[in-house]
Amino acid sequence: MTLSDPTGLDVTLNCDTKENCAKAVQDFNNRKGAQFKVELGKGGKLQVVKGSVAKDIGGAEGKLLGAFNDTQNHATINVSGNTGQFEFGVHNSAGVNSVDLGNLSKLDSPSNAGGINSGDALAHEALDAYYSLSMGAEAADWAAAALYPGLLRPTDNQGAWDQFRTNLLGSTYSSAISNGSGTERITFRYVTPIPAIDLFGKSPQAQQDVFRNAGSRVTGVTFVPPKQ
Repeated sequence: MTLSDPTGLDVTLNCDTKENCAKAVQDFNNRKGAQFKVELGKGGKLQVVKGSVAKDIGGAEGKLLGAFNDTQNHATINVSGNTGQFEFGVHNSAGVNSVDLGNLSKLDSPSNAGGINSGDALAHEALDAYYSLSMGAEAADWAAAALYPGLLRPTDNQGAWDQFRTNLLGSTYSSAISNGSGTERITFRYVTPIPAIDLFGKSPQAQQDVFRNAGSRVTGVTFVPPKQ
């Protein structure tokens, strides 16, 4: 901790446990092509490790470092090991995003080699929170995705039912990676299976409430390269 640069974007990790803060820092430093490293400072603030910045830093990494060097803006990343839902990360409000480390860990599995990893996802969420301080949520998401790709809206949703088709157990869907490098095939399961009768005749919004109340977790991610 004596080799930290005390200046930089005030990105604070608001973690549910000390261990999850350490895991978030480790994941962040494992982003592809990382050209600098961070560590945890006082109050959960991320600090750039002195001497870790590559001499020829540029591209997305240069933009990310530039965000860390903007001392006038302050962002928070809520870090949880289990949010109870299947999202990897969500935007909460201006300057605030939340991540689920349990779900993010599935991005680092061998089946997802070539896809987005947990470090790149965390970098995206940090920049999303940063950009949302000066622009709308959708514009901030796209600005972050231009540097560290995000996931587009789910398609090809295939529900997983029990053998009698009376309870919905989970689903598998596809999300295209925003830079066109491929698609993530994501499987999740509901914490509490949903009886089909609870969905019958309900509006889409009411069904979403049923899904949220059931809770969910990502169980697998597979990278699918683009078709040749």
